[in-house]
Amino acid sequence: MTDAEILYEDEALTSIKDYLERTRLKRPTLYSRMNALGIEPVKIGRNSFLTEDQIKELERLHEHLGRGRSVADFGIDDVIDTPTSSTQLTKKMSAALASSRSMEGLMLLAEAFADATRPDVGQVLLNRLRLLEEAAQNEWVFSTGELAELLGVSGSSLTKHQAFRRHGFNFVRTQSQGRSVQWCVSKTTS
Repeated sequence: MTDAEILYEDEALTSIKDYLERTRLKRPTLYSRMNALGIEPVKIGRNSFLTEDQIKELERLHEHLGRGRSVADFGIDDVIDTPTSSTQLTKKMSAALASSRSMEGLMLLAEAFADATRPDVGQVLLNRLRLLEEAAQNEWVFSTGELAELLGVSGSSLTKHQAFRRHGFNFVRTQSQGRSVQWCVSKTTS
């Protein structure tokens, strides 16, 4: 323990003033990082102090930022390193969730999980084509929004056309129900 530290409930504390001098951080920067990590300083009188664990967490964040990363993705590094199995991914996700201290961190964690479990592009295209084949056989009618989602395009790009071809299928604007435009799907004949 140094002269700048004091003991409080058997734990060494460092004043924020001393921590700022040692790290050469600006006060707003430190408080922004503390807020992002959910760190509440220990108040004794008019002075604020950090515990050793809080300082370790701030130093981990500092190293993380030094690698060009952001505060928002702090704490999910272990999840993104391409696990070898779904069991391993689940364990890493659980650990990261338990240690995450901010809503942004949780959101990024959820995105990392979604990315890790997202099917490949080929499988997505194959599923789209199968659905379009079934729609053509059954003469299903889609709204612009439904068709846009199925094709992976914006609805506004569809409404510019009366008819178009894509993936071996014809799409024809047929009718309107209120403000919703309806589309019929048919198989392109050679």
